[in-house]
Amino acid sequence: MPDTGNIAEITRLLENVLVMTSITEVDTAKAKVKVAVGDGSSGWLPFSTPAGKVSIWSPPSVGQSVMLLSPSGNIDQAIVLSGGFNDANPPKSSEADCLHISIGSSSLFIKDGEVIIKADKITVEANEITHKAPKVVIDSDKVLLGGTDANVPVHGSSKVLVKM
Repeated sequence: MPDTGNIAEITRLLENVLVMTSITEVDTAKAKVKVAVGDGSSGWLPFSTPAGKVSIWSPPSVGQSVMLLSPSGNIDQAIVLSGGFNDANPPKSSEADCLHISIGSSSLFIKDGEVIIKADKITVEANEITHKAPKVVIDSDKVLLGGTDANVPVHGSSKVLVKM
């Protein structure tokens, strides 16, 4: 007669190999999260993100759908993988062949031939910037060049030629 207790334990472990769940807590300082497990939460678990020579810091957020991968079936030894969209975190775009990254009201949208950046403030720091384009359009009420001594107000359809 088979040992039903052992079969039940093996079944439980197999059911825990890959589990869809959601984030309940995030500790960004330790790069760990807790996920919903049954009526409670797991212990602190690492989450997956690219972290080699090319590194992307993108911690999950509370309520985000994730997959819990535990090859042994022991949830305490699992890693949290990015899951999918849910009602709390719907897709930001339905367009194919694009990349859309958003954080609050800021976003980056990239598709073939076009890049759109939306933010309250954008700062670029570099030793040198090269801009090549047959046409540059600045749609702004005020343009400041070189600090307070080189302010160039632009009104309506005025054209400004700046030579340095």
